Amino acid sequence: MRIDNPGLTTGLVKEEVKQDKKTAILPPPQHTTADVVTITDTATRMQQLEQVITAQSAVNNQRVEELQHVINSGGPKISHFDLAAKILNFENNLNNARTGT
Repeated sequence: MRIDNPGLTTGLVKEEVKQDKKTAILPPPQHTTADVVTITDTATRMQQLEQVITAQSAVNNQRVEELQHVINSGGPKISHFDLAAKILNFENNLNNARTGT
C-alpha cells in the first residue's frame, strides 16, 4: 500500500508495521509478580463442610440395624390393601402434577 501524502498517516502506518514485526519476533512478556489467591471466610467454611460431608458414611448404620431388628422379629406387618392404596394415590398425584390439575 502506498500513501502519497507524507504526513501523520504515513508515520502511523509505518509505526504499526514496525510494531507488528516486533510483536511477531519478541517472546510474550514475562510476569514479574506472582499471582495471589485470596479465599474468603465463607469459601474456607464451605471447604471445611465439604470435607466433613465427604468423611461421613452414606449409610446410616444405626437405621440399618433398627430395620434389621424389626425384620428379624417378624415385622413389619404390611397391609397389601394399604400399600396398593398408597401407590394409587401417589400415581394420581403424579398425574395431576403433570396435567396441572
